Amino acid sequence: MADWTTAITITGSFGAASTAQIISHILTNKREIKKYERDCLQNLYSPLVLKVVKYFSREADKIIFHEVMVNFDIDEVKIKKDYEEMSLEANSIFEEIIECVGKNLKYAHPSLIVEYEEAIYKEESKHLFGGFNYIPHTNDYSFEQRIKVCRELLLEFIRISEKLDALSDALRVKIQGSLFFTELYPLLERCGYKKLARHVVKYMGDIMIALTRKNNLLSEIVYIRKQLDIAEDTIKFEEVRADACQFLYELGDQICTLEVNSPEDWKDQLEKEDINRMIFNKFPGDLLKSGNN
Repeated sequence: MADWTTAITITGSFGAASTAQIISHILTNKREIKKYERDCLQNLYSPLVLKVVKYFSREADKIIFHEVMVNFDIDEVKIKKDYEEMSLEANSIFEEIIECVGKNLKYAHPSLIVEYEEAIYKEESKHLFGGFNYIPHTNDYSFEQRIKVCRELLLEFIRISEKLDALSDALRVKIQGSLFFTELYPLLERCGYKKLARHVVKYMGDIMIALTRKNNLLSEIVYIRKQLDIAEDTIKFEEVRADACQFLYELGDQICTLEVNSPEDWKDQLEKEDINRMIFNKFPGDLLKSGNN
């Protein structure tokens, strides 16, 4: 009987020790994960989120300024010089973003690393075929890639910040306009509104105001974009695209009551592109194919 008691006691001791060791290991892992995420936030994401906001702001200033030059046929040397300085400033900010990501890849999420590598390739290609002084509303695949990099930075910053309870309401409001833009640009592209997509960044200020008036705009556009991405056939894609177009027209209702800088009305541009697509027989099925390529 004593032997059984001893055996049970020894087994119980081993069991308790093993359980304690497992718990200790789990807690250690959690502490290490938390420390790593805090390091990610401090070394990579936090220093860059406001740079992303500033970058999109400079792109907006640049395209508005360019449209003023074109529409009013302004040819003064000083005006052109100011525009070139805006272009250089926007490019410089993005270069700072890319440089910081490159120096801190050990803190980057895999999806950010993928977009970073793609951006490096496309930026180098652009240098070879025309340099840095591009205009967003031209057919510029590099600008689209810049948006993807910024989107990954913002998403991961929000995820980690919320997990660590380190995201202030003020900063959340400040970055949500930029995050909304990173969803809006590809949504316009995917729905076939490529011309509007090229200069939609100029609406950044109005988008910020619209977001404060309607809290669920961001969640709506994220949901619609995901539905478009998973649409596997033309019929489903047409259904989701119809919802997306309705969302874009309703967004125009809000933006057009605020926006004063554009020479064209948001909804007019949507309608013109819808008409052109019908003329050239670009129907949703074609958009589905182009999105899957």
